[in-house]
Order: sequence, then structure tokens, then C-alpha cells
Amino acid sequence: MAVSGLDFMAANLVGQQSLQSLQQDFAQYFKGTDGKMHTAGSFKGTDGKYHPKGAFYGRDGNYHPKGSFLGNDRKYHLAGSFLGKDGTWHIRGSFYGRDETYHGPNAQLQANGTYKENKNDILIQMLESNGAIT
Repeated sequence: MAVSGLDFMAANLVGQQSLQSLQQDFAQYFKGTDGKMHTAGSFKGTDGKYHPKGAFYGRDGNYHPKGSFLGNDRKYHLAGSFLGKDGTWHIRGSFYGRDETYHGPNAQLQANGTYKENKNDILIQMLESNGAIT
């Protein structure tokens, strides 16, 4: 079967687009002085560690993600976090469930009446609970 010039051009174009996509993805990262890859915009703090773009140095001597704020408990919290009825801080979008406890924004109510938590929500809540330190 012969390959036409049009087929060749189409295959070449697809290859170029894939290469451009790969180059754009690679441009979103850089290799730090620690030898690890970091997202574009990350910076090396005074502590010698890399922090995400927008992170800031707080009064407590730690770096916190962009938008974090100092709560009335004198700890930093993620943007959108709120103090719940239970007296603890919860991430944006968390809700008070039928079981009278808070759940992450993507928790799903199961047929048996329990909630299945989303893994990402759990990780973000852990960051919130630990003072939003990057």
C-alpha cells in the first residue's frame, strides 16, 4: 500500500503537535539545585526548601500556600477554610453530614448511610490540620 503525501503530512502534523504538547508540559517544571523537579514559579525559601508560587513566609516562621490566613487560634489556615460547629477547621466545601460530622467536599453518601471520603480531600484536610505549612 502506497503512502500519499497527504497521509505523510497528517502523520507529521500529529507528531509535531505531540512534541509541542510535551514541550509545553516540560516547560511547567524545572530542575532545582536540589536535583528535584519543581513546578514553574516555585522558589527556594530562606529555609533552603522549594515552595509553590505565591507561598509566603508567615509570622510563625513557616511558609504557607497563597491565600492562607491567620485564624483566631493563631494558626494558619487554607483559603476558604472555616471553623465548624465542632470547633475544628475544615477545608472549603466541606459539609455537615447526616452522621453529624464534617466531610470533605467530594465525599459520597453510601447506601448504608456512611460517607466515602475522597483521597484528595483527606490530604488537603491533613494540610489544613497541620497549619497549612508548605
